[in-house]
Amino acid sequence: MFAKFKWFWAAILILAGACQPQSANLPDKTPEIWRLQMPDSLSWLGPKLNVCTQQQSDVALIIEARPQSEPVSDTADMILRWGDPPAEDQNTWFQIGEDNLVIITHPDNQLSEITTDQLQRIFTGQIRSWSEIGEYTEGVFAVDLPAGNEIHQAFSASLGEKPSLSPGAQIAADAVTMRQAVAAQPGAIGYLPARWLDDSVKKLPVIDSRQPRRITFPVLIRFVKPPNPAQQTWLDCLQ
Repeated sequence: MFAKFKWFWAAILILAGACQPQSANLPDKTPEIWRLQMPDSLSWLGPKLNVCTQQQSDVALIIEARPQSEPVSDTADMILRWGDPPAEDQNTWFQIGEDNLVIITHPDNQLSEITTDQLQRIFTGQIRSWSEIGEYTEGVFAVDLPAGNEIHQAFSASLGEKPSLSPGAQIAADAVTMRQAVAAQPGAIGYLPARWLDDSVKKLPVIDSRQPRRITFPVLIRFVKPPNPAQQTWLDCLQ
């Protein structure tokens, strides 16, 4: 009798469980989309941007690579730049880091240092052979970037003033092609943000006894609208 009673209640419990309403498959919450405009020269920030974005719930970051000299996209929520902010809105930018501008040559170049004056004379075509300033005998092959490029602007600022470029200089499209061009030509000289250095090129120190030469430039971000709490937390992570 007891065994039958026990099985009776077990059957009721099973039936009761079967009659419970199933939990609905709720759709995933649509993530908030943040659109970030940034130049290719700051692509090294990608991993940190991803880490800080993943710490935010229900947020998706879309990065639009766009030259710094171009107007801000109508869809951008945030803008990244390397270098000093524009004078008209310099108080609306947040600094999240910095990078140094470095002069680069082919690894075979034996020169251990260069002066600002020599650098200016190279990029104006006044020095045509490395033998004019050292023991290296290759011809000078200057590599520059377009005038509107942020790396080019940092280079000009580091010289104090940018002299007229030699017609013989090669114009690279961006940091990647600059590094490739210098690595491919034994007599080449160019410039890059320090974070773009690798073993394919050689860093050439610049000395100047006349005045300190500026080489450090800020990495800045601006929000098109005042940042919301989630964006402020994201910004704190980047800083």
